[in-house]
Order: sequence, then structure tokens, then C-alpha cells
Amino acid sequence: MFRACQDADIQYFTQVPAPYLREHAEQFVAQSRDHWFTGHSANFAVTDHSTDTVLGSCSLLNVDPLLREAEAGYWVAPWARSRGIARHALLLITE
Repeated sequence: MFRACQDADIQYFTQVPAPYLREHAEQFVAQSRDHWFTGHSANFAVTDHSTDTVLGSCSLLNVDPLLREAEAGYWVAPWARSRGIARHALLLITE
């Protein structure tokens, strides 16, 4: 995740800090666990199952269970773009 978030496009089109430090990645992972348990958000790593390489991230944010609504956020690492990864991940987390 840290390596992927060095990408200028990810920094420009998402809310990741710039410059993106290793501490940011560690904090995101730690907060993701807490947010999952409180129901605030659900963050998922998108990985290549054969290599465990991170390909992207896909999240449900500002979850409202009563209205059954959430915002979706995602990014795809430069080495994984143009393969339909974001589309597939969004379909999986919204079904």
C-alpha cells in the first residue's frame, strides 16, 4: 500500500496525504480495523491471490445501515491499471 500511494495520480484523485509516508499506511490499516467494528466504514485491500501483491484498495465509507447507503472509494496501483480491477472490486463490496 505504501508503494502504491507514492503514485501522483492516487495522491491527486484521492484523499491520501502527500507526501505519503509509511506512517500513513500503518495508521490507515490500524484505523480500518476500528472503523470496521464501529460500522463507520469497510476498507478492503485488493490483492493478487497468487502473489499477495496489493493491486488497490476499495472502501465503503460513511455507512448508514438504516438507509442502506454508503459512499464508495477506491484506487488502483499503477502496475494494475486497465485490467477492470476497480470495477470488479466495487461489484464485490456492493453486492
